[in-house]
Amino acid sequence: MSTFPEKLTELLASAHCAVYTYGVVAAYADDSHAALDNQAIHRQLRDKLIASATLQKIAVPEPALAYALPMRVTNNNSAMAVAALLENRLCNQWATDLFYLERTLALELVTFPQECAVRAFMWSGVTSAFPH
Repeated sequence: MSTFPEKLTELLASAHCAVYTYGVVAAYADDSHAALDNQAIHRQLRDKLIASATLQKIAVPEPALAYALPMRVTNNNSAMAVAALLENRLCNQWATDLFYLERTLALELVTFPQECAVRAFMWSGVTSAFPH
């Protein structure tokens, strides 16, 4: 069974990846401002998770130097596809892992999966009942 520290560090790792990914997306997306705004959202979430981990004396994972993206980003279309896929995957992960967080933190972040779904729609124009 997973534990709070394990899930918190997994969510932190995904937040580091999201910040990195939106940097790449911003470099290629026609709407780089939207990508940078989304990067700021994920950076704030990452900082909140770091604060929670620090308070609980849980080791905070360092960000990787780079992350393998699911496809090459070479233009606006591939940037939008990567951003939508990232948000769909985060929606799925958060909907599953929110259960393992401390109650106070979980209640504070309970809308995050929904926000990910909205951002995925913004990038792709497609909605999904069960994001992948």
